[in-house]
Amino acid sequence: MEWTLAFGGAVSGLAAAAFAYAAARFLFRGEGQERRASRAFAAWWAGLAAYTALQGLDDLLGAFGAASLPVFAAVRYATLALICLAFAGLAHYVLYVRTGHGRWASWAWAYYGLLAGAFVAIVASAGPSGVVIQRWRTDVSLGRPVNVPLFAACLLLAIVPVLAATASYLGLRGRSQDERQRRRILVVGSGILLALVAMAVSRASNDDAFQLVARPTLGAGVALLIAREFRDPRPPRDPARQRGLEQRVRELV
Repeated sequence: MEWTLAFGGAVSGLAAAAFAYAAARFLFRGEGQERRASRAFAAWWAGLAAYTALQGLDDLLGAFGAASLPVFAAVRYATLALICLAFAGLAHYVLYVRTGHGRWASWAWAYYGLLAGAFVAIVASAGPSGVVIQRWRTDVSLGRPVNVPLFAACLLLAIVPVLAATASYLGLRGRSQDERQRRRILVVGSGILLALVAMAVSRASNDDAFQLVARPTLGAGVALLIAREFRDPRPPRDPARQRGLEQRVRELV
């Protein structure tokens, strides 16, 4: 048994549970379009939870010598779709909170749906051909070279809107008068950025130290910190129900 993979897989399961807890906190907030936006934010956390759980499953299978190419290939395709689903949820949520209109926010799902299809097509065209077992992570090898310019362009199209959405989310601190909520926005927004960095480092680096920091330590630490923030109650609902940005921040963040 490869203990590093077993440890990483177990901690990934812990991180996935923390992300799922964060998702559950947003399932029933608001009404109408507000609830749709809140559930979009839940989809971000749920997608991140599923993505992390599947990575952990691969690691555990690799640790115990049960790696199978069909399973690993299916997981790779699923994680590509799940991370795009998560990005769409985050973009929808931030767009609605910022603008108060669901029409533009809904386009995020079509946008990331197209990108998910493109990512899956790129990997499928390269043809998964084997399972790679490393000290801290597992992966699939591809039988043909990936179209690097196309893949890089799709990656930029996926990540840039998410970074902009996260920056916009952090900017909501100035729209809240509640100190507890301001802290939550800072912790959650920074946590989203760190989670993205952890995912990028874990995929790009084979260095043991980077893998240890990115996967078990940073990934689980961010997840638990975010889950802790969502344990606190929200500020009280404003009976006036004003529909301005400040009210959306109060009810949906």
